Amino acid sequence: MSITVFLLKQAKGMGLLVIFGFAVVLGCAPCSGNRQAFQQNMPVNNRNKIDAGILTDIKSNQRAGQEVSILIKTKAEITAVQKGMIEKEGGRIGSVIGDIITVTTPIEAVSKIANFDFVVYIEKARRHKSR
Repeated sequence: MSITVFLLKQAKGMGLLVIFGFAVVLGCAPCSGNRQAFQQNMPVNNRNKIDAGILTDIKSNQRAGQEVSILIKTKAEITAVQKGMIEKEGGRIGSVIGDIITVTTPIEAVSKIANFDFVVYIEKARRHKSR
């Protein structure tokens, strides 16, 4: 079950229209770095932690230099030290609901964040219409 489906089920059970607002993808600045180096920085050992949609964006290099809104599932509720680790990579933490957090981060930092031991899975944030 994806993180998004889990959260939508939780929202329905709690009677909330929205658990948290998904951040709009920010930052349209062009990448000044080497695009090939950006693609090669993706370690093989963490690809299974990253949603296919984000991997596609990373491989295509069309979003290099831009930010992406993501959902991160962690092993347990995130600590202040772990928040600091994400922020050090350029991530801005939004909502924290148990072991699920929203983050807006440069797309180049996604693979670095996926390397953290406390990260279970990273999924691209999407907007959902309420019913």
